Amino acid sequence: MIIGLRVSVKMRKRKLTKLERIVKGISQIGKYAGFSAIVMSLGCIPQKRFSVSGDGRYLAIPIDQNLEINLEKAERVLLYDIEKNIIVFSQENLGEAMWMNNNDHQIVFDQGNNGKKLVILSKERRIELPERGFADMSDDGRFLVYSQFQYKPDSHEISEINLITRDLITEDERRFELEGVFPVFSPDSNHLLFLEYKRMQNPDENYFDLSVMNLKTLKRRAIEKLSDAEILFFNPPGWINNQEFIFSREPNIPGEDIEIMLGNINGNLETITDNDINETDIIGDEYKRIFYNDSQGSHMIYNGKERTLGFFIFNSQIVNNTLFYVEMNEGSDDLFKTHLKSIPTNRVNDPNMAVDLSKRIRYHLLKSEFENNLEPNNPYFDYFNSLNKEMQEK
Repeated sequence: MIIGLRVSVKMRKRKLTKLERIVKGISQIGKYAGFSAIVMSLGCIPQKRFSVSGDGRYLAIPIDQNLEINLEKAERVLLYDIEKNIIVFSQENLGEAMWMNNNDHQIVFDQGNNGKKLVILSKERRIELPERGFADMSDDGRFLVYSQFQYKPDSHEISEINLITRDLITEDERRFELEGVFPVFSPDSNHLLFLEYKRMQNPDENYFDLSVMNLKTLKRRAIEKLSDAEILFFNPPGWINNQEFIFSREPNIPGEDIEIMLGNINGNLETITDNDINETDIIGDEYKRIFYNDSQGSHMIYNGKERTLGFFIFNSQIVNNTLFYVEMNEGSDDLFKTHLKSIPTNRVNDPNMAVDLSKRIRYHLLKSEFENNLEPNNPYFDYFNSLNKEMQEK
């Protein structure tokens, strides 16, 4: 049976240190304790509501009791084979699942319940890594990189942030001699992009550097120093190829709006947008097509030209020239995929051609859940039959 689970977490109110203001965000601070949220007190960071494997075949997604995408009340997290349209595995009663990553047989996510652990799920086992979070997985599915948080004795105050990589086959960990959050592997896994926390003699002068590190030589380069104001609406960086990445931040100038920045491993920076609109939820691909949202909708920039899309994208991801995105509807979020043109262009396919992955997943979840024993008095009876008819027609 599909069961319900209610999770309620209360957090004591206290004055946060500057470091903790950075390391408590993503979701509402009053709702999560520990580090299950990041940068919310200074801004809003898009949550990873789903993830797609590096080859574009496997999808990890949290589902609630109503079979909707739901991070905060994930009744189950499942791994879905998009090519074969089958559920590889599903686990129930998770409570909260966010910051998703996956390969062909594992799902990695931050779990709530005080937000103090990273969970690695497979069909055979479950591994919990306490006080860790915000992982990124290499495109080949072999390595994880994440932050580990240490707290002062008998206190919720963070004393240190460690940046760690983990081999998912050998389970060996590698600790770097630096403090960092938001780590992201380059597509070839040769470089790491992250926010490095810099401690000064005067704690009020502590700051973050957007930094890139060569994982072979361990040499790192500071790309840009970020003040509190600039990190207020910082969009976590994302690689568009092995050399370049994009991010957004609010300039440290009163009255200026958020802009999209293009950087590379050599330390060069370029401003992509220069307007009076705040750009958020930014991604790009190898052709340097940049997608983002603002108050007027979703847009794409290519070769200096910009166009508004005919549909709204949210928490999007591009894999193998396919755009995966969440469309927010009243009362539910739905996941779609649409193929981009095979050559660089400033056009995308008709949104009416997008595939509703949420509907497919609900169908196969119900089918595997009830097999042929779905009784007429079951609340999903009519819904499953309508889905079954639609799938048979396709």
